[in-house]
Amino acid sequence: MASLVEDSLQTKRLQLAFEGTNESGSGDNYQHITGLYSLIRTSIESEQRRAYQTVKFLINLSNRNSACKDYFSSTAFQWEFAINWLKQQMQTSWQWSPAQNVSNEDTDTRSFQRTRSAQFTLEQAQSLLQQTTISNNDTSTNELMELNDTQSQSSSQSTLAGID
Repeated sequence: MASLVEDSLQTKRLQLAFEGTNESGSGDNYQHITGLYSLIRTSIESEQRRAYQTVKFLINLSNRNSACKDYFSSTAFQWEFAINWLKQQMQTSWQWSPAQNVSNEDTDTRSFQRTRSAQFTLEQAQSLLQQTTISNNDTSTNELMELNDTQSQSSSQSTLAGID
């Protein structure tokens, strides 16, 4: 995949692949690119299997490439809906039999099938989302601590200088 090439354009390629283009334009050079997040959103209603396959692809890609994982993590707010959708699909009352030969890889159906693979994908996605949340909270905590340190130093310097 072209997104895995490590060069100065890697982030732009990842953005195009994940988010597509939202630019409005015309002319010979303008191309509208539908991103994978958009594909998931539009497929949830009509082609659930495609939505699931796209989620699975993104999770697998992020597990194999640190640049993809970093980008995926930085845009968590854009794909959290897909994880919630997959979780909802896995929690519905319809019970699946482990002995059944069902797969989300079949081309015969557009509907999502509850499988062990789908459960594993959901677990990986939730883990990645949790790592992202923890990482973002750590960053926020570090920023707050640095701000408090700066304010404390400023306050200490003001007190030492006799300024109140």
